[in-house]
Amino acid sequence: MVVEGKLVIKNISIDLKNTFECGQCFRWKAAGSGTYVSAISDMLVRVSSVKNSLYIFWQGNSIQSSDESIQTFFRIYFDEYTNYGQVLDKLCFNSEILTKAVNFSPGIRILRQDPWETLCSFIISQNNNIPRIKGIIEKLCINFGQYLANGVYSFPSAEILSCLSEEDILPIKCGFRAKYIIDAAKKVHNKEVNLEKIRFMTTDLARNELMKIRGVGPKVADCTLLYAYHKLDVVPKDVWVKRMISLFFKNDQNLTNVFGDYAGLAQIYLFNYMRKAPYSYWKI
Repeated sequence: MVVEGKLVIKNISIDLKNTFECGQCFRWKAAGSGTYVSAISDMLVRVSSVKNSLYIFWQGNSIQSSDESIQTFFRIYFDEYTNYGQVLDKLCFNSEILTKAVNFSPGIRILRQDPWETLCSFIISQNNNIPRIKGIIEKLCINFGQYLANGVYSFPSAEILSCLSEEDILPIKCGFRAKYIIDAAKKVHNKEVNLEKIRFMTTDLARNELMKIRGVGPKVADCTLLYAYHKLDVVPKDVWVKRMISLFFKNDQNLTNVFGDYAGLAQIYLFNYMRKAPYSYWKI
C-alpha cells in the first residue's frame, strides 16, 4: 500500500537551491518550478518553498511511522526550531566577509541528515568534485538501494553493503573509496562504530569514534558530525575552507574561536561563497 502525506512549515527562512546545492548533501534534484525531489529512508519526497512556507510531500510503500511522527521528522530535518535570522545577525556583526557570504547565498539551513548516508557520502567525496560525487552516489543507490518511484532509489543500508566485497561495488566506479565504503558498512552494521551512540558523545569523542573506520580522517568525520549530528561547533576543512581561512582569518586559524558554537554554520556560508562567487567579490 502506498502511503502519502503532506506538511506545510510556515514562517521558515530557507532557500532550497542554496541549501541543497551548497555541498552539504548530494541527492536532492531540481524538478522544475522551484521543486526538489529526493529519497529519505523509504520515502520519495518532494519539497518546494513559497513565500516563507515550506511544502513537503512524501510517499512510500512500507512506512511504519505515523503521519505525526513523519511530520516531526521533517521539522527536525529542516531544522525548523533554530532561529537562523537571529543567529546569523550575531555571527555577521563583526565579520564583513561572512556578511558578504550570507548576502551572496541567503537562506542556507544545515539539514539534519541520516548519519549512515552522510558518512558514506562524505567517504565518497574524498578527492572528488561534486558532480562526480553525485554520480557515484546515484550508481550506489541504483545498484544496491530499493526502487521507490519516478526513477528514485533509497540509499542502501549498512547491512546490505556489509555483505558485499570491493569487487561487488566496482560498477559504481568509486575507485580507492570502495574499500573504505565496505569497511564502514561492516563496522556500522556490527556496531563496532555505533552511529546512534555518537549522537550523545562530545565532539572530540564522536570524531575519534568515526575515525575508527578505514579512510575516515578529520574532514570526513567532521562533515558527518556537522551535517548529520548537527554539531554546529564543528568546522570541516577542505581545500576551499583552508584557502578561505588563510585569506580572511590570518590571525586565527580556528573558526570556532571566531564564531563560537555556530562556527559550522558560518563555515558552510563561507565555503559556498568561496566556490561560487567571482574572485572580485572576495575583496573586503
